[in-house]
Amino acid sequence: MQNYIQRFQELAPANPFHLLEHGVDNPAAFDLHMALFDAQLEYFKLTEWNRFTNSPLLYIIPLDISPFIRRSAIPAAERLIAAGNYLKNIQIFVESAIETLSQPIPQSLAEQSNTLINSQIQFHQQELAQFSASVKYLDVAARFRKSSEAAITAFQFLRNHIQKLSTGTERYTAYGNDIFGKMLLSADMISTTTSALLQLLRNDMEMNHERLRASADRMKMSPAAALKQLAKRKPAPEHALSYIEEMIQNLHTFLRRHPVVTVPDTLYCAVYATKPYMRNGSAFLDAPGPFEEQQLRARLFITLPESEWPAEKQNAWMEKLSIYGMINTAAHEIWPGHYLQFQRLKTAPTAAAKIFTSQTFIEGWAHYAEEMIIDQGYGKNDFGYGLQQAQMALLRDCRAIIALQAAENAITLDEAANLIMQETFLPEIRARHEASRSMKDPLVYSYSVGKIFMKQFLAALRNQRPEWDAQRLHDSALSFGAPPIPLLMQALAADPPQ
Repeated sequence: MQNYIQRFQELAPANPFHLLEHGVDNPAAFDLHMALFDAQLEYFKLTEWNRFTNSPLLYIIPLDISPFIRRSAIPAAERLIAAGNYLKNIQIFVESAIETLSQPIPQSLAEQSNTLINSQIQFHQQELAQFSASVKYLDVAARFRKSSEAAITAFQFLRNHIQKLSTGTERYTAYGNDIFGKMLLSADMISTTTSALLQLLRNDMEMNHERLRASADRMKMSPAAALKQLAKRKPAPEHALSYIEEMIQNLHTFLRRHPVVTVPDTLYCAVYATKPYMRNGSAFLDAPGPFEEQQLRARLFITLPESEWPAEKQNAWMEKLSIYGMINTAAHEIWPGHYLQFQRLKTAPTAAAKIFTSQTFIEGWAHYAEEMIIDQGYGKNDFGYGLQQAQMALLRDCRAIIALQAAENAITLDEAANLIMQETFLPEIRARHEASRSMKDPLVYSYSVGKIFMKQFLAALRNQRPEWDAQRLHDSALSFGAPPIPLLMQALAADPPQ
């Protein structure tokens, strides 16, 4: 990998590229820069970032074979064969994981990991067993059952190892300022100091507070009282999925009438409740890859509260699925967020642009999309939409600030939860959940930081193309794939081809 990086470094700077309206003028040079970016990121993960020694999720999540089963366009027997082949070396994989996972693991992360493992075991014992029994080729089903049994045993070994490493406390391993800086540079080509990034986040936080106050003032209430009122407008859990389907349709209609970005005529996406073995987040989109030639259906998963949770926890969780929260989720995940973005990724200028992507671009666009629809007038007669979006933007700012401070061991879990409660007005039960996530996952910075850099890029693009309207501007931004935003800024700053 070092040899590849050295070769890419020699070639890429000598091959500049410039941005065109729907791509780049030198695709080969663009590919070199994207390959160099990805190689440097992978090298950093393998050599300097110690997440493999203290983050069990890095090993648990790749062992989820449910994507094989969900691809209903492929015959069931073929999916079962592919899933079995994927699990063929699971014992070796888990043995390697156990050898590498050597640092203490905070209690909440250990609990989350073991919950996911238990749900994966249940998935193999129930849903996968039923699926394999439905396959008419008995030899295929028998081979898969053997692979599945090996997977269950491997999961149990991994769970026991994680339990041994659990500290029983919420103390997290500090990454260190130098590691975080290297992570920003490797993952996103962002060269800056922690203090400068913290200042950008605090500036964004102040702007979001202004948006929050403005919406609350229009409601003639304090921000805290207004947000408390919004949280009451939530459906019963059994109606949440139909509500979000309606919100998605409303957004599509709005964007067709207010063409701030081009959206396709048809949505090939269905909404489902998150399965127990997928409950690693509140909502996520499972979209077909950029090289799929046929029009496959995407899946939006929404995590509903568990029936056995206490009433207080169920109620706090459903506040995330209030009418206003769902429109924010729909904007982020579908229109004009990730679904639209992944549709455009299919038309990215090169194969490398489809393969190598920056999480800060991906999450930055989706977070920007939430704000964009409010600025374009969505729900202009109901100030709750703007209020909810501002609250979520403040939460993303808090997550990023906590991640930066946790990297230097400069914040405790209690302090992080208090920061979230103070800045976002979330109840303690949700604030502690968000604080725990931010302490253990440094990549939560990608939402707010990505939005900030996305705005900078769009402003620079607008300055260079003042004749473009918002639709043309946003369509162009989505036409490059999802590369690191600073790479696009560099190309934009260069003299365009004559």
